[in-house]
Amino acid sequence: MSVCYSFHRMKSFWPRLVFFILLIGLSSPAMSDDMVLKGPAESWVKQLDIPAADPTRSDQIKNGVSWLLSDDQIKHRAGGYVEYSRTVYKIVDRPGLDRGASIDLQFDPSRHKVTLNHLHIIRDGAVLDRLEGVEFDIFRRERDAEKGVFDGWLTAHVNIDDVRVGDIVDYGSTYEVTPLVGKDLFFKNFSTEWEEPVALIRTSIIWPSGQPLEIKTRGTRLKPSISPTGPDTTYLWEIPNPKPVNVEDNLPVTYPGWGSIDVASTANWQRVVDAVAPYYKPATVFPSAFAAKLDDIALRHPVPEDRMVEAMRLVQDQIRYVSLSMGAGSYVPRDPATVILSGFGDCKDKALLLVSSLVRLGIAAEVALADLDEGRALDQHLPALRDFDHAIVKARIGARTYWLDATNYLQGGKAHNLAQPDYGFALPLSSTGGLEKMPSPVLTSPSIQIVEDFDFPRKPRDPLVLTVFSTYEDADADWMRGNLASRSLSEVSDAYLKYYNKQYPGFQTIAKPEIVDRRDGNIVSVKESYRLPAEALAAND
Repeated sequence: MSVCYSFHRMKSFWPRLVFFILLIGLSSPAMSDDMVLKGPAESWVKQLDIPAADPTRSDQIKNGVSWLLSDDQIKHRAGGYVEYSRTVYKIVDRPGLDRGASIDLQFDPSRHKVTLNHLHIIRDGAVLDRLEGVEFDIFRRERDAEKGVFDGWLTAHVNIDDVRVGDIVDYGSTYEVTPLVGKDLFFKNFSTEWEEPVALIRTSIIWPSGQPLEIKTRGTRLKPSISPTGPDTTYLWEIPNPKPVNVEDNLPVTYPGWGSIDVASTANWQRVVDAVAPYYKPATVFPSAFAAKLDDIALRHPVPEDRMVEAMRLVQDQIRYVSLSMGAGSYVPRDPATVILSGFGDCKDKALLLVSSLVRLGIAAEVALADLDEGRALDQHLPALRDFDHAIVKARIGARTYWLDATNYLQGGKAHNLAQPDYGFALPLSSTGGLEKMPSPVLTSPSIQIVEDFDFPRKPRDPLVLTVFSTYEDADADWMRGNLASRSLSEVSDAYLKYYNKQYPGFQTIAKPEIVDRRDGNIVSVKESYRLPAEALAAND
């Protein structure tokens, strides 16, 4: 769960300025270049001859780079594994210099040890060794900082001197990977076809024969060659000159736009649950002020469903979203007491806090893992921790199950009309040991209704009066409530006026929008009032 998103937004210029300064710091050189080593590949690595590009596909080359080799070799090691990756490409046109004259090695310093094994420039048949002169610029680039997510990954950037059109760039690197959570869980996914021509895609995995790997294909029927190598088994996929695939935009995640293969140490989701569930046990001790709030909820709301909604709102609205997902923090939540005292947390933190609160209130609840973007296709993949980027809550009252997202805020509704998240599949961490399909909402009536009432002038010099009544329900009410909370009333009024002035130039606002929020019913109503002077009305005619 290296990434989980929220709907938090900056509300003024000053936080934006502070945030911009923060981003400058996070995008600057972070540490010395000795964090990435230089040295030869390990002895088990096989060095391949560079394959030739298919000349019949030269018209499909993009951005001046012809890809020749993508070679990944993985070998099991106690407590983790080693992955050697080699990439070879040819600069065939000027744009390729911008794309191919530098290398970026991205890594998590808490679990990766990185070595650049070789860097060659092949020019007119001569091999020029550039490894010795390599200098690494190490950057910390928090790509999701604007979403409140900080993962601690670093980028080692190498600018390759004196690269020319016609050169072949050949480099290899080794990652020694030591998982911080789920040390016995292995997962590898790779594509069997690219959008650009490539002479050879090759993946090999050497793994103990006593721990056979699971394989699952998606959008391809390609099978590996499997051969014993002493106490190990080697799984090998070689894909020479795959036909480039044209990936369409906006494909549903359940439809594979290109071929890919999952390789994992297990096909049982319970293994993933076992790896992380010990970190998600509900807390029983809370800071006194927060405990008093829970006790007050229990006193004022004897009905379990009402207790659930009040506890959800307490966590959603009073704990802001920030994700410190460095190292084990990618998977392990902070202690709920720490989250409460700090006033912030990410999806894992807030989910565990909400579960702990619900259990204290006598409601059965557990954390569940989900994927915001590709959750509907989780059942098409092998089990892995990296399948998930979000944590939510599964609560159960009587025979009914409720799915709650603690990273939402200002959510309305009661138990019977609560807009529950639908991320496809989720993995509860205690009850089933398998994926559960989250129910999709059924729309029985429009959730947004807009009525425009035009009162045309009765006298020649009278204005036209327009009154707009907008009603938002369910999830759209939640969205509108958050949208209105993040903007001033004047800003909302100006935005609405601009909208109508694009259609009917000359409109004027009679009064600021009137907003009525029935939060328990989860209905937000907005009334707007405008006038169009007679002169403007005549001009529009």
